Amino acid sequence: MPKSVQSSILLRIALCFSAVFLLAGCRSIAQVISPALPYRLDKPAQRVELEDELHEISGLEMAPNRQDLLAVQDERGSVYVLDGKTMQIKQRIDFIPEGDFEGVAVIGDTLFAVKSNGHIFRIIAGGTPQQQTDRYKNKLSKEYDVEGLVADPVRRLLLLACKAAPPEQAQDEKHIYAVHLDGMALDTTPYMRIRLGDIVQFLEQNKQHSLYAKLQEYLTRAEHGGALRFSPSGLAVHPISGHYYILSAPGRMMAVYSPEGKPLAMHRFAKEIFEQPEGICFDSSGTLYIASEGKEGKGIICVFPMLKNGIK
Repeated sequence: MPKSVQSSILLRIALCFSAVFLLAGCRSIAQVISPALPYRLDKPAQRVELEDELHEISGLEMAPNRQDLLAVQDERGSVYVLDGKTMQIKQRIDFIPEGDFEGVAVIGDTLFAVKSNGHIFRIIAGGTPQQQTDRYKNKLSKEYDVEGLVADPVRRLLLLACKAAPPEQAQDEKHIYAVHLDGMALDTTPYMRIRLGDIVQFLEQNKQHSLYAKLQEYLTRAEHGGALRFSPSGLAVHPISGHYYILSAPGRMMAVYSPEGKPLAMHRFAKEIFEQPEGICFDSSGTLYIASEGKEGKGIICVFPMLKNGIK
């Protein structure tokens, strides 16, 4: 074999190995694992494709029995009870003919579901002959695009995460609002503000991590009206730390906030993991469940056990 051909082959082999090592390096920095985010988000312990009826799954919560899961989807007013292990549909609780539901929550045996316009439905004795459904309206509207719902049974609150802000409000922040269960009244002062400035400051302070540097670049990229590109699509409260885990389907992101509203951690999911993450919940041990709409494929749920070193 001529030396020139040998050299060419050796060079190609060297380039291939270099590419492999570079890709391995990229994967190794794909996530910042921290005390506030103790999960291997690139390696779900379980990834389940859902039945076609849940192609547009949009909300997730633990069922009252704390073993199964509850889900809602965009196209119909139903709460689905899913087997906690197989994620197969066990029961469908229909409560209204219309759709556009984005979140589901539980307090005791009472179910709650929210539409994107902020209307909340309370479902008592769901799936039984005694089922009762009540609808509650508030000042929120389609302009707020409500997409996340979680219950705080200790403070007796429902928390609603808004994906958008109406034109008259600042576009560089998104809001979470509280509804008081006693009377189902909405507090018009935001319960929490997700501010672009707070996120950028957090990322700047931690930009030694490649992921955070890339997130900072993504979130500060020019957007019409200076709008915040992090758009809440799901919300859950960690059962051990009390931290708020907030999904953003645009950008496939997740942020962790303290109860005081301080950013603690961020992550951006690979498209191979989630195409459009919209539902999120925890079981009592801290195991994390995230649901994604299917887009071109099936809806999915991924399961992430909490790492043994715990959470702070």
